Amino acid sequence: MIILYGTKVKSKEIGQTKEVCSCGHCNNTSIWTLYNNRRWFTLFFIPIFPLSSTKFLECPVCGWGIKVDNKNSDLIMPLVEFYDK
Repeated sequence: MIILYGTKVKSKEIGQTKEVCSCGHCNNTSIWTLYNNRRWFTLFFIPIFPLSSTKFLECPVCGWGIKVDNKNSDLIMPLVEFYDK
């Protein structure tokens, strides 16, 4: 019997910046998007339970971004307007 298991990352948009931000990679200015990336354990390609969760602020032009962690969350989170649930 073969058991297929692994991991899969699912991304969900949770907000955007309130002001226009400049990208250090492509030098464009635009409104950036905040994503919540969750890594799931999968069994037969069905997500069973989450393994980890990270937030990521991404430039919509080039896809370059900043991982939001405990070090920089105090600086980044006040700049973000979250979507209503």
